[in-house]
Amino acid sequence: MSVLAVLLLLEFIADKIPAVDNINDIVQTVVRPAAGGIVFGSGTSAQTAAIQDPGAFFTSGSWVPVAVGVAVALVVHLLKAGTRAAANAALAGIGAPVLSVAEDVTSVALVVAAILLPVLVLVALAGLAVVAILVVRWGRRRAIERRAAKALAATL
Repeated sequence: MSVLAVLLLLEFIADKIPAVDNINDIVQTVVRPAAGGIVFGSGTSAQTAAIQDPGAFFTSGSWVPVAVGVAVALVVHLLKAGTRAAANAALAGIGAPVLSVAEDVTSVALVVAAILLPVLVLVALAGLAVVAILVVRWGRRRAIERRAAKALAATL
């Protein structure tokens, strides 16, 4: 638990520093999917057995939850790392602390909600999806209005 606490502290601090967060994401490309596979694989059965025969492990199908966990964690990690890299490039690094704090708050809120009310997580995610769709539609509408105003100004 002490090692996890130190890693959490390092992750928390590294995510706030613009160049360091990209380096951390590169290093974590191996760690996060592996951890996701282990957690997902161990969460699918009541008993975690030691692997005595790797051949039996693969023929029994016990590897499927581990592979799913690795895939899900890798996709989430790549989305996070890509978003962070793009934000740092676009905003000259000033977006790193803002994104990191938003990620921290969202993570804590979702974990607490998942423990207390799992259905609440689905409702919250659905709500966030609706808000995201509305924001995108609003942005598109504003862009169309701006183009129309420029076209009108050009004709006058």
